[in-house]
Amino acid sequence: MAMPTREDIIRVLKRSRGAATPRTLANLLGITKKEMTAFKRLLRGLKQEELVVRTGRSHLALPAARFRGEFLETGRAFGFVRPLSGSSDVFIQKWARAGARDGDIVEFDLTDPGRRAGRVVRIIERLPSALGILVRRSGGRAVLLPFRKNMEEVEITASPNDVENSIVRVAFNYGHGERTGRVVEVLGDIDTEGIGERVILEIHNRPVEFSAEALAEAESFPDRVPSSAIKNRKDYRNLLCFTIDPDDAKDYDDAVSLQPGHSPDTTILGVHIADVSHFVADGSALDVDARARSCSVYFPRGVVPMLPPRLCGDLCSLRAGVDRLTFSAMLEINRHGEVVGSEFHSSVIRSSARLTYTEAQAMIEGGEGPRGIRDALVVMKALSERMLDLRCRQGSLDFDLPEPLLHFDEDGELVHISPYPRLATHRLVEEFMLAANEAVARHLFQNGIPTLYRAHEAPDPEKVDELNDLLEIFHIPPITLPDPSPRDFQRAIDMCQKRVEEKFLVFKILRALMLARYSTVSLGHFGLAKEFYLHFTSPIRRYPDLVVHRALRVAIGEAPAISPPDDLDVLADATSRLERDANEIEREIVAWKIARFMRKHLGEIYDAMVIGFSAHHMMLELDGLYIEAKVRIDSLPGRWELDQGYTLRFGRKKKIKIGDQLKIQVASVDMRRRETVFLLAV
Repeated sequence: MAMPTREDIIRVLKRSRGAATPRTLANLLGITKKEMTAFKRLLRGLKQEELVVRTGRSHLALPAARFRGEFLETGRAFGFVRPLSGSSDVFIQKWARAGARDGDIVEFDLTDPGRRAGRVVRIIERLPSALGILVRRSGGRAVLLPFRKNMEEVEITASPNDVENSIVRVAFNYGHGERTGRVVEVLGDIDTEGIGERVILEIHNRPVEFSAEALAEAESFPDRVPSSAIKNRKDYRNLLCFTIDPDDAKDYDDAVSLQPGHSPDTTILGVHIADVSHFVADGSALDVDARARSCSVYFPRGVVPMLPPRLCGDLCSLRAGVDRLTFSAMLEINRHGEVVGSEFHSSVIRSSARLTYTEAQAMIEGGEGPRGIRDALVVMKALSERMLDLRCRQGSLDFDLPEPLLHFDEDGELVHISPYPRLATHRLVEEFMLAANEAVARHLFQNGIPTLYRAHEAPDPEKVDELNDLLEIFHIPPITLPDPSPRDFQRAIDMCQKRVEEKFLVFKILRALMLARYSTVSLGHFGLAKEFYLHFTSPIRRYPDLVVHRALRVAIGEAPAISPPDDLDVLADATSRLERDANEIEREIVAWKIARFMRKHLGEIYDAMVIGFSAHHMMLELDGLYIEAKVRIDSLPGRWELDQGYTLRFGRKKKIKIGDQLKIQVASVDMRRRETVFLLAV
């Protein structure tokens, strides 16, 4: 009998539930005594190539599935691996890191899939370089303070003598378990224009440049929409429609319109979205680049777009007075704000105006503007209010935690921070987009078309139980368990309003909720109290919306039915992670700009109100500046302790509670960590 092949042995192991002794394998494969020596030699070769592994004392098994990812330090003994596939991070114990350091690309396997725990099998590629601040220690010794927050300091073995307190790129050398570096590029200093954005985008490995192939594809489209592209589309060019966007909007991908409905008490709301799928074919170079980014990254005075400017700033941007290809959701809405019918078309529009939220708000309040647009806005506002009222009565959460709005002078210097204003026109656009997203989700689900849904699952009962302990301290009725409803959370949010603890408590309430994510399964949206929900309205800046547009084209018969991608689950995980990463980039760039702003105010004293506590910090909001400050509790003079009622106490008489006004001083700024250190002023 011929000696079995490697494939024969692996096939038998699979039939044996993945593990067997060499003797069992020999019996199953019909190996004779004379052939055992050669057979064992074959098994040793398989083990050396790691095609089989030893388990226990005598069994051989197929190796666990292996994956690749980036190792992330935590500043403690354990770490995490962020899979390159985009799935959630994997916990790595100290003993299971195999010498991996922050930023290394590693191969790993899952030792406990349920807990998302694993072990590093081998290091594939060491982190080649990093950005940081070069400082000089005693004796002139150069050290890199990396911008990667959890990377240890790195000793510099080669650097220009005149470089100090500069931002540099260091190439790493590895040997004897140590990581050292040599300066290969001097980028400037903290005040160099655009340096913060460059640093943070690189830390997060965010692609900035597009491939030559993608740029060529983008440039290949004609400047004007050809008649051949319009021929089979619904023509809405004579319909009054317009865009409403922020003052500093980088792209305009949605327009809205109103028409009389099919009955006297209904109105047809048109939500017209840029038809990106017309330009970005599945599998094209544009598609590859867009998928790798997953979403655009927005930050003050800048953006890293998902699509090249030729598309996002021109051909797919719904500019006023020019023909643009769109996907239109036409929603028939009754006087109660209910969507009673919907149709979806590929279409062509010609936007009548490009409005900002502020301009639209002024028109609603009686300001000047084209009469037709002004009248439409007044009706739209009334319609959106009915839709919002219905959504809230159905249990949707409604809260307002303003984002910081950064104000810059003509030279691009940050001069002030204020709460982002919340106008009626923001709610108007938000309600219309929510309705379109829900209608498309319902249509795709009912027609069985695979796509990416936006999932927001019910909160973990353990987290809700912890939240209830906090709510009890502040005399707020608990949220119902074991099956909490959105209404329970909204009731708690409502009871926080107008209290000095409002910001602290609403933040804690939101932390008890699950993070929204993308999923191939329609799991509903807890926060919006929706059974069906997805993202349809922003394909210029979100890849899942582009996936939805392609699916909708199949659902309405404009494209042939195709099998869903084999990796749709992987895509759901990847787009979820990259979205979270984009949000983190935005937060870090804002934090960089605020920290740089505070460097100009070192030593200054501010009035501030206590807005909350964590285990180690007191949080405050500066009066007149929408900046949250942290003061370490152990930096306060004397021995202060945080009691169970979230009050800081010093002995029996002194105390600090939420709502108290204090004076705090800017002590230092750590640009490496994008943090300002405040101390209690004395």
